[in-house]
Amino acid sequence: MVPTEAGGSGLGPRAFAAVIATLAEADASVAMVYLMHVLGAATIAAARPGATVAPTLQEIAAGRHLTTLAFREAGSRSHFWTPISRARQNSSGVHITAKKSWGTSAGHAQSYVVSSLAPEGSGPTDSTLYLIPAGTPGLSVTGPCDGSGCARTLPRLQ
Repeated sequence: MVPTEAGGSGLGPRAFAAVIATLAEADASVAMVYLMHVLGAATIAAARPGATVAPTLQEIAAGRHLTTLAFREAGSRSHFWTPISRARQNSSGVHITAKKSWGTSAGHAQSYVVSSLAPEGSGPTDSTLYLIPAGTPGLSVTGPCDGSGCARTLPRLQ
């Protein structure tokens, strides 16, 4: 799913679906982990023009960077498409406060694609995505790997 200009294969959704189906037949948990990480890469690749994600995509394509999705939140009734967290503009960029309730391979990933209500958002579907490096101050990951894709909670992004 990583574009060829970033060093990936750029095979697209049909190849992605075929790989997921093959993995799922052998081990559903492995398929879920792969799904979350490839979707993370595809999400990054779809970033707005001018976003500074090319180095991350190149690291993903080279197998040196693991990213994952952090969408689901406590309090959202598992409606990952309607985050309750909100991004706020500040002098250095954007500040996100969130309590995520699921992150496949959390604690192992080098970055997280995080959903949040947009700073200018007025309704529950006015959301946007941010690429948050694992070492970002205020990001904490708790909870042991439970065996189902190493799901852990991401309690705070501040």
